[in-house]
Amino acid sequence: MIYLKIEDTAVQMGIRSEFIQVVSEKSDNTIPAVVKMIDDCGNFKLISAQCDKFEVKVKVNRQMSIRQENLLLKFPAEKCCTYQLEKLV
Repeated sequence: MIYLKIEDTAVQMGIRSEFIQVVSEKSDNTIPAVVKMIDDCGNFKLISAQCDKFEVKVKVNRQMSIRQENLLLKFPAEKCCTYQLEKLV
């Protein structure tokens, strides 16, 4: 585990869309989301989902069937980056 000292400034979390996973069971680092749109981009699908007040884009395999409006999204900690004042910390 890495611990960072964060000053009194806002921080942001970043993750590439292909690292976010659609899962069926709640576990660590999962967040419920509501599907807003699914774009078929040829060899992959791009899901636009709403997580609370944030919009999240999730890149999934084209063969994945998304039949429900509500999803669970997993954000693997090892793939997440933390930013402060637009710089990686």
